Amino acid sequence: MSIPIPMILCYNNGKKASEIYIVNGKYHREDGPACIRWYRNGQKESEEYCVNDKSHREDGPARIAWTLTGQIMNELYYIDGHQKSIGYFLEQGFKKNKCKSCNKTYLEK
Repeated sequence: MSIPIPMILCYNNGKKASEIYIVNGKYHREDGPACIRWYRNGQKESEEYCVNDKSHREDGPARIAWTLTGQIMNELYYIDGHQKSIGYFLEQGFKKNKCKSCNKTYLEK
């Protein structure tokens, strides 16, 4: 597989709008997010970790989204394109916990 080279798009104010890594027409990056987007004010909007066009990350959420003020809005966990557990709307007071019997992540108020 080829080494991914970033493609960067910017807003007319010069700040980054997005940075994507594509190899052979597929989102692909093994050492970081394959797609990063920013709000016009420079705050990061989202990241997605992909391998061969599939959402994938073994050591954290594969998709992360932030509010305009920088708080985490949601996190989605994927392995080889399959969703494993969800944590979202943490800014609204949810807390992440793990089920003792199945070890899945869930949210609790």
